[in-house]
Amino acid sequence: MQRHGHTRFAVSVSKPRVVLCAKNVKLLAAVALVSLLYLAGLVYYATVRPIDGDEGFYSTAARLVSEGKTPYRDFFYQQAPLLPYLYSWIWAIHPRSLIAMRLLSAACGGIAVFLWGICLVSVKRLPTKVALAAFAAVLLNPYWVSWNGVVKTFAVANLLMTIATICLYAALRSDRLKWYFAGGLALGACVSVRSLYGLLIPSVLLWMLFREWRRSKPPYARTSTLLAGEICGLLPMIVSFLHDPRAFTFNNIRYHSLDAGYMWLNGKIIEGYQSVWHTLIVYFTTVTVRLLGFHPHFTIELGLAVVGGVSLLKLRKNKQGPYTGEDFLYFQLAFLMLVVYTAVALTPFPPYDQYFDSPLVPFLIPFVVEGLRVTFQSGKKWAVILALIAPSLFFVEIGRETAQNSRDPVWRLSSYYEVTRIVEANTSPDEVVLSSWPGFVFQSGRQYFPGLEDHFVDRVMNHTSSEERARYHIISKDQIMSAINGRAVHVLVISPWVAEYYNELSPGEIQEFHNAVDANYSLVSKVHDIAVYRRRQ
Repeated sequence: MQRHGHTRFAVSVSKPRVVLCAKNVKLLAAVALVSLLYLAGLVYYATVRPIDGDEGFYSTAARLVSEGKTPYRDFFYQQAPLLPYLYSWIWAIHPRSLIAMRLLSAACGGIAVFLWGICLVSVKRLPTKVALAAFAAVLLNPYWVSWNGVVKTFAVANLLMTIATICLYAALRSDRLKWYFAGGLALGACVSVRSLYGLLIPSVLLWMLFREWRRSKPPYARTSTLLAGEICGLLPMIVSFLHDPRAFTFNNIRYHSLDAGYMWLNGKIIEGYQSVWHTLIVYFTTVTVRLLGFHPHFTIELGLAVVGGVSLLKLRKNKQGPYTGEDFLYFQLAFLMLVVYTAVALTPFPPYDQYFDSPLVPFLIPFVVEGLRVTFQSGKKWAVILALIAPSLFFVEIGRETAQNSRDPVWRLSSYYEVTRIVEANTSPDEVVLSSWPGFVFQSGRQYFPGLEDHFVDRVMNHTSSEERARYHIISKDQIMSAINGRAVHVLVISPWVAEYYNELSPGEIQEFHNAVDANYSLVSKVHDIAVYRRRQ
């Protein structure tokens, strides 16, 4: 294969002998120090960041796994199965602590930043200022700070996708099978954490097979090794499917089709897909206006990636440097992964900003690096402008990104701790708490009401049969009413998430619910919009 120049885009692994000059040692040491400072900042932010609503069921799933239960079989969980196992050991070491679990997310975020820094500054012929600027772009990404400090899928998925993309580049550069296996393993594990990445598995595999088919004869060692790594990474998914195919399919696929179109509109929850034109308008508004118009850091990052992509096309067409043929193969693969993931992330309705601004970073970095190289070549003024804008956007957008889902006072950590303190004061550890949001039960260490370990079950309880609800651990309104009228639980916690439960009830049923609560329970305390009730004697 013809090579165009000699500059390498990422860590060079084609030669076993590595010679580090004093300059490289200083750069690597600087990257390590900055990464430690970044980790310290991320840890601090994880301890003060307001609650994200999804953390309630993710932390609950980790607790239940630590207690010996299995996703799908023992409780409803609408994500891929690996994440609860990764976080479950935190409960064993430091139970009843959301912050302790957040620290694992922060560690994943810090490691991912460190890996990108090491790779970028290790590129021998990439200008140092470009490598450092690209590293700064990762450090100053506000979405990685906001989403890598919570108990959700993003921190682990971002780390695994970082490892996958780096290993795949190393595989293409060195042609060593160990990198193909490592890349496939990280990619498969990422899918086992978040199934939204699922189509990357066949896409990358087919791309590799086509490339190898053009240059060699069977057996295709590279493709086979990549496939072996992917299968190993997918083992949690495979085992879960084989254990109970129906439960796996419902939790990972069918639930999301039943949940499609569930969104807030003008202060009211609406369900179901609208007309084709309405759907297209929502997509256009969400992706173009809200994502690009209200996320300036992401817009600039995407703009640099576009500049870089156009430059790469010109360099490839004109057969000019500084990149090698293997580099261009990697750019093709990175672009394929970017397109496939983006297309899949647009599938849920509505698509949320958090599906794009944080997860797209590993796919965009190769093109952002080239965009920065072109920008620096065009003159110092653009570099100065970016250097001034980036830190400002970093600090502004961290708060804005967090506030997007955690603006209300009920999501403050102080409110969270106050409610759990009230729950603890009015119950013993073995008593059941019926809460519309499971996070309060998690933090208090009390027992969950069966079927309410995940508040998202409210969305589908009227769209499933009684057999399905029993099989997949989904609560029904009759079970809730029976528990309240029979005073079967010691404490009720009614938070804003109860709005999704109300959406499944008629006005008469909502009034009946409140009448039953007032008749059988006494209001103990109210923290903002969170009401705690205790069973009447």
